[in-house]
Amino acid sequence: MKIVGSAALFVILFLSACQQESTLSISEVESVPDHIQEAVQSDERIQFVQEEAYAYYIAFRSAGSVEAGLETEDNTLFIQFEETESASEAEQQYVYFLTTEPEHEVLDVQVNGESVPIDQIIVTEDSYEE
Repeated sequence: MKIVGSAALFVILFLSACQQESTLSISEVESVPDHIQEAVQSDERIQFVQEEAYAYYIAFRSAGSVEAGLETEDNTLFIQFEETESASEAEQQYVYFLTTEPEHEVLDVQVNGESVPIDQIIVTEDSYEE
């Protein structure tokens, strides 16, 4: 009986920890899905493609190298891109996958510490399927 009680307690604690784990993340995508690449416009600098309620692909064009990061403050999620200059003038597209949380009602995109507008937001047909 002691083993069953201990196992049940472990499962409850594990499930509680999983529910409290943050889903907030950003990561660079090496292989962009075709439907995302087709939706992105080549002449726009920053584009969001909403894949699900709290999941986005972000296409960011830059002539330099780019690093991405996240910070939060109250209900605002700061999406930070740090660009480094490059000898090449040719722009390339960087694509990131972003997951947010319901409490983040405001998305503030920053490039090298400056807030910048999102050029285009695309909502896919599957964004709000239940």
